[in-house]
Amino acid sequence: MLISISATQFAKGDRVIARIDKDEWYAGTLTKVSRDGKKVTFESNDGEEFHIDGEDLEHIKHISVTGKKSKYSDADAKKLIAKKVDKEKEPVKAKEPTKVTKPKFTIPYAIGEQVRVYFDDGVKGKSVVGDIDAENGLVGVWRGRGNLIWLSLKNVSKLDKELIPKVKSNFKEGDRVIAKFPDGLEGPTVVAAIAEGKVGVWRGRGNIVWLDPKNVKPK
Repeated sequence: MLISISATQFAKGDRVIARIDKDEWYAGTLTKVSRDGKKVTFESNDGEEFHIDGEDLEHIKHISVTGKKSKYSDADAKKLIAKKVDKEKEPVKAKEPTKVTKPKFTIPYAIGEQVRVYFDDGVKGKSVVGDIDAENGLVGVWRGRGNLIWLSLKNVSKLDKELIPKVKSNFKEGDRVIAKFPDGLEGPTVVAAIAEGKVGVWRGRGNIVWLDPKNVKPK
C-alpha cells in the first residue's frame, strides 16, 4: 500500500504511528524518507513494511518511544498521539547547578614532589609523590619500580622537616656500590636510601635490602 508534507517533517529513524487502514494504526519506524519528503518507507514493530505517499502522509504522526506492540485501534492511536503532544508542551526543567564537594583533607604536597616517608613496615627514607587522595587524606608515593604505596599524612613530611634523624654515611642515594648481602652473595647495586645507620640498596625489582655500611663499598 502506498500512503504532501514538507521535507523537514519526517526523518529516517523517526518513531511514528501510521493509519494504514480506516480503523487500524501501526507503530514503527521510518526507514526511508525521500529528499522532497513526499515518500516514506515505514516498518512496523512486527516487521511489516509499507510505502506511504500522497494524502496518506497526513495520517503519520510522531509518537514517543513505545514498546514492541505494533497494531493499535483508532482510539488507542489517538491516545498515543495526544500523549506525545502533551509531553512536548511540558516546560523544560532548568538543570540544577552541580554541587562542588570540598575535599575533606588539605594535602600539602604536589604530584612529583620529593618527600620524606615512613612506610608501615618501618622503612624510612625519601620518595616522590605519585598521586593524592584528598577525600581520604592519603598520599601515594613511589616505592621501588612502579609500586605506588598509599600513606597517611602522618607518615609523610616535607624534605625541610626531618621525619628521621640525619645519619652520617659515606654513601648517598643513587650511588653505585658493591654490596655483600646476608645470604653471602656479593654484587653491584645502587643505593636506594640511607636511614638509621643502615644503607638500603636495591635487589631485584622493587626490593630494598638494608645493610650495615661495612657490607657496602664503592664500586
